[in-house]
Amino acid sequence: MNKTKCILPMLALSLAVSLSMAMAETQIVSLEPAWVDSLSGETIELQLIYNVLGEKQKTTGIGLRIHYNSKSISELKPVNMYGEEFVGQHFKPTDDIHDFDNNPLTDKYICIAWMSILGGWPKLLDLPASLGSISVQLNPDNASSETQINITSTSSALGYKFEGQSAVLSIYH
Repeated sequence: MNKTKCILPMLALSLAVSLSMAMAETQIVSLEPAWVDSLSGETIELQLIYNVLGEKQKTTGIGLRIHYNSKSISELKPVNMYGEEFVGQHFKPTDDIHDFDNNPLTDKYICIAWMSILGGWPKLLDLPASLGSISVQLNPDNASSETQINITSTSSALGYKFEGQSAVLSIYH
């Protein structure tokens, strides 16, 4: 009898936690277009698109890592970033020794971040919105191949999950 008294409240609590996690707001960052056919040596631009799923559209910001394969991409850099509360940038490529995106083929990343201490970010944009572009210089020595650019979060707003949506580049020589 005592076991039943303990199990039922634990089951109810577990269900409540599971439901609240399933209903949590989500910050989504994607690259558009999501699929690009390109020639080796070309420079292409991808839009960095931000959106929030859930009731609270305005947050305290977001921190991102943009992952890429340095054998396929000779340079990756942000351009025309959304300026409101743009606080962090580490455009020098960093070795992805911790494999943050769980992709062993991406070996480098750059960081970008926006932060609002009082919340309400982004104040000046209706979502979904572009946070800027990512300029991608393809290695001129590429053989025909396919490579991904992935997005992970260094930080997301409290109470929000993060979803990064990749872009795939088909490179032709």
